[in-house]
Amino acid sequence: QKNEMVLSLLVDRFSFAAHWESRELPVYNLLVAKGGSRLKEAKSGDPYTNGLKDDQGQSSPGMVRVGYGAVDCQAVPITSLLEVLSNLAGRTVVDQTGLTGKYDIQLRWRPEGSRPDAGGGEGEESETDFFTALHEQLGLRLVPSRGPVRVLIVDHIEKPSPN
Repeated sequence: QKNEMVLSLLVDRFSFAAHWESRELPVYNLLVAKGGSRLKEAKSGDPYTNGLKDDQGQSSPGMVRVGYGAVDCQAVPITSLLEVLSNLAGRTVVDQTGLTGKYDIQLRWRPEGSRPDAGGGEGEESETDFFTALHEQLGLRLVPSRGPVRVLIVDHIEKPSPN
C-alpha cells in the first residue's frame, strides 16, 4: 500500500512515468567456496524456523539484522540473504549455491574505510574485509560476472506542481 501511495504522489505531483527493463549488467554469483559451506542450519524449535505469522497471517521468512560491519540472521533461506549481500556488495547477487535450507548466520567484517581499532561494530570486531569474511566465516564466495538485472527506466518527470 505504501508503494502505491508513493507512486500516486509521484504521478500527481511530478507527472512521473517509468517502466522496468532487464539489462545485462555486472553481478556477483554467490557460490559455495572450496571446502564447503560453513552455514549453520536453523534449529527446528526456533520461533522463526517454525514460521511466525504476521498480522496478515503470512509466514515470516526469518529475522535479518544488518549493522555496521555485521549481519545477523535467524532461520533465513539463501534467497533472503541475497538482498543483504547485494546491498553490501554494491551490485545484484545471484544465488548459485544450490543450498535450500534455512540458516542462522553471523557475519563480521571491517567496513571499508574504517580503522581496525575504530570499534563501533556490532558484537566482536573483525580485521577482515567483507569478501574475505564471507569466505572465511560462511564458506561462500562472490564471483564477478554479468547477468540480467531489473532496472527502473524513468520515461518522464517534471518539476513538482504547486501545493
